[in-house]
Amino acid sequence: MIRLFPQFAGKVECLFLDKNEDRNLVGPLVTLKQVHGNRTIIANTPMKNTEEADGVITRKRGLHLLARAADCQNFAVDDPNSHRGGVLHAGWKGLLAGVIPEFFRTLSTEFGSDISKVSVAAGPSLCQGCAEFSDPSSELPGIDQKYFDGRHVDLQNIAKDQMIAAGIRPENIMRHPDCTCCHPELYLTYRGGDKSDVQSGVSNVLVLTLL
Repeated sequence: MIRLFPQFAGKVECLFLDKNEDRNLVGPLVTLKQVHGNRTIIANTPMKNTEEADGVITRKRGLHLLARAADCQNFAVDDPNSHRGGVLHAGWKGLLAGVIPEFFRTLSTEFGSDISKVSVAAGPSLCQGCAEFSDPSSELPGIDQKYFDGRHVDLQNIAKDQMIAAGIRPENIMRHPDCTCCHPELYLTYRGGDKSDVQSGVSNVLVLTLL
């Protein structure tokens, strides 16, 4: 188990549960039908896979927001001023679809959040060495080739730069250093050998709770 946002103890609890953890959570949960799109919803009551979305924001204390990932990027977001929080799932298709700018647009327009004061924590995800594509130029249209190294793509820095463009300050972006694919003994990883498990719905879980 990885504890993200440790500096906000007492205000926000954020955990990343890996393949060795009990991921059968109890309590008031919000789980999404993640579709690698760009939709973010607002949830203040429990729901289970009823909404097609890849981001969710809440103002409800005690509600557990879940994002599932097995190589894709996953983010916990905290707005300490308005006491809003959210989670975001961002695979490479989501990066192309604009899931990151849409999430922060929703946070700003719906809650009036000052994005420059928002903090983001990223759980483990693919490093550039493991993010290999057959033909990045054709598979990732519109992505600057500065993120390409042959067939390998720096998805993490694409996401970071999209967040900065949305108004997040670089010093407010924290990332766990582990790559899921490099550590298959710790994490469920689609590219690293757990394809059948992931396709059946098993994954690592990012959980954020406002306290």
